[in-house]
Amino acid sequence: MVQPDLVCIGDSIVYGYGVHPRFSWPRVASERLGITILNRGINGDTSAGMRARFSEDVLWNHPKEVFIMAGANDILMGTYL
Repeated sequence: MVQPDLVCIGDSIVYGYGVHPRFSWPRVASERLGITILNRGINGDTSAGMRARFSEDVLWNHPKEVFIMAGANDILMGTYL
């Protein structure tokens, strides 16, 4: 596997909820910027969920950069770290 330039980890906003995967913002950004972006967004995920999968989804891929978008579902569910 090619080392990604960027790994995006987050919730449905990163995943691209409601749009075809080819129209998710990480995919569009990858194409427009000409870089490899790995989308690791999961619908409904929380900060705790992202923390639990951070090693596998981010560190094991050895990205050059990481983008983290978290917190919306924590607020909606009333859970906090």
